[in-house]
Amino acid sequence: MLHFTRIKAAAILLAALVLCSFAVPNFFSEETVKSWPAWAQHRVVLGPDLQGGTSVVLQVDQHDVRTRSLQREAGRTLHDARISLVNLPVLRGDSVEVRLDENDFAAGFAELGDLSQPFNGVREVDVVDAGGGLVRLTPTEAAVTERTRQTIDQSVPIIAHRVNELGLLKPTVLREGTDRTCSRCRGSAIHGGREQFSV
Repeated sequence: MLHFTRIKAAAILLAALVLCSFAVPNFFSEETVKSWPAWAQHRVVLGPDLQGGTSVVLQVDQHDVRTRSLQREAGRTLHDARISLVNLPVLRGDSVEVRLDENDFAAGFAELGDLSQPFNGVREVDVVDAGGGLVRLTPTEAAVTERTRQTIDQSVPIIAHRVNELGLLKPTVLREGTDRTCSRCRGSAIHGGREQFSV
């Protein structure tokens, strides 16, 4: 059994009282607290766990949608067509550049040109011969918007399934804007603040 001297017990009680005193303004209305001295007006901000829930916003990585997926697709297209490359597709700003072997340039340019064909009524990529065997592929804004929409539409059921597995009380997973998925939950399994992640 623990035994504290009277001095230690008094110090512990005093420290507890001092710490609890910081929460006193939370028990009074704002009008009442305004009449107090400035140092005594500070309230203890309740964390999300005390507020009773969480809201998590997942945002699509626009750079990945815009160029990285196009980089992978261009590399796969040229590999499947057995087109010789001088170098692998690389990212340059908002575009993907690939340098083709001069002997396979015409065939490679034609294969990459197929990526610019309309999909769901949207032309996805501008394919440009930049000279010297270099081909520049730039995704159109309409294509980026459409791919972002598709990514969000695919992510909502996946996130909903994963959130439901946690056993939360009445979780709500919904689309927020054009590039975000929002998950709102109430319950004791997860608590947290509004956070933003890249997926």
